[in-house]
Amino acid sequence: MQSIRNKFSNSTTGVSPGFSSGVMKKRGQVCVSFAMMFMLGFNIAATGANVPSISASFHVAYSVISLFFLSYVTGFITTCIASSYVAREFGVRATLAGANILWIFGCLIFLLQTSFGACVLALTCLGLGSGLFEPTIVTVVTQQSTPVRVLWGTCSGSVFLYSSFAIGAGISPLIIGGFAERSIPWTNFYYFPVTICLVLAGLCHIVFQGYEETLSHDQAPSAHGMATFSSTYPGDSTTKFGRRASFGSSVMSAPSRFAGLEIDRNCVAWGHKSDVSAMDRVGRVLRLRVAWIGFFLVNLSLATGELLGGWGTTYFLVLKEAPPGDSRFIQSGWWFGMALGRLVLPILSPRVLGERLFAIVLLAFASCMITVIGAVHSYKSDAVALAFYGFAYGPIVPHILSMVSSRVSTDLTGTVISLTLGVGVLGGAAAPILFGAIAADHGMLSMLPTCLIAGTLLGIFGWLLVPDHDDELKSTFH
Repeated sequence: MQSIRNKFSNSTTGVSPGFSSGVMKKRGQVCVSFAMMFMLGFNIAATGANVPSISASFHVAYSVISLFFLSYVTGFITTCIASSYVAREFGVRATLAGANILWIFGCLIFLLQTSFGACVLALTCLGLGSGLFEPTIVTVVTQQSTPVRVLWGTCSGSVFLYSSFAIGAGISPLIIGGFAERSIPWTNFYYFPVTICLVLAGLCHIVFQGYEETLSHDQAPSAHGMATFSSTYPGDSTTKFGRRASFGSSVMSAPSRFAGLEIDRNCVAWGHKSDVSAMDRVGRVLRLRVAWIGFFLVNLSLATGELLGGWGTTYFLVLKEAPPGDSRFIQSGWWFGMALGRLVLPILSPRVLGERLFAIVLLAFASCMITVIGAVHSYKSDAVALAFYGFAYGPIVPHILSMVSSRVSTDLTGTVISLTLGVGVLGGAAAPILFGAIAADHGMLSMLPTCLIAGTLLGIFGWLLVPDHDDELKSTFH
């Protein structure tokens, strides 16, 4: 009896030191990943919040300021494409170290504040670092051998990952607004990201040591070829492809953001080649009508988000006559609303309303909030409306990716998600650039709410075109 009791005790309470150390290391990797995503949002939101200060400091027109956004996107896309090769050849730890170095270098250039050209170079460095970091860290969090359930049960790691992005994006306008109220030079803000990046560089060096060896030990060679960024809730119906049609799936992107061109598991899992060529998968995806609907929807969603993030502060400062500090604080409400919406809405609403109606209701509500902003000449009312707009807008891009991925066969999931996000990069990049060159520079800042409303209404139209799950096989171009 004593022997049986001892065995039972050992099986229920005994944890090997190696296992405990491995779990703690995974927790550290996930936490550092969240901190880096926080840093990404922190830097990105600062760009739009600092546009009025940069324009005033260097006396440049809004059309020239548009180059500011273009430089970031160019840097991001360049390293995003190369991140797979860099991570495979040099490892995750070296890749993240390189991203932190680029971030630090960009922030130091901002602190010097020599010329507008130097600021463009600084933002290019921030874009290069972000493109190198984001695909790698998203893949780390979505690795099957690094389950976020270690920290939060069955919750989706992607939900928390991109909510941390929105929280970081909400904090930086508060700091910049405080500086503006006290007439502190806007460049002083970049002491914060420099310090945080130095700390993150040290943490990445520690927690990602030996990451590849641990991953190859944990993962079977038959691991999926692509990181899908999705979590499916139990009990969802199954499509004819054998994939769950998850209305509550939270496939988190960039978002608000430029998350991911193609993120191949090879960039982190190293060495497992797909039997089907990448070009063949791309060709199959491009023959699907639902993929093109997804391209249309994600372009609209990212374009409206980037447009508001880039020009919202200038709009409230110039047209709504908000004080310099308050014009930044208003943007924080939008980002915090987005973080809350991403955490709450995908869990509660889609099951009640259904996939298509859920998106349409959110977009209709968002359109109403933007109408309030355009019609009411009070920046205080605008702040409340913008926070509710962020709450409704937050889950839209993840919901689009969930919709598209649930209507394709499993082997095409990674390809369709990466293509959808890649196309979304174009819309997200083009919107603030075109608005600055065409509208803002010609005294038409008042058109910002109109552009946002048009984007949300077109999004409603796009969701009406989404095929039912029963019509998936019919939605192919022949």
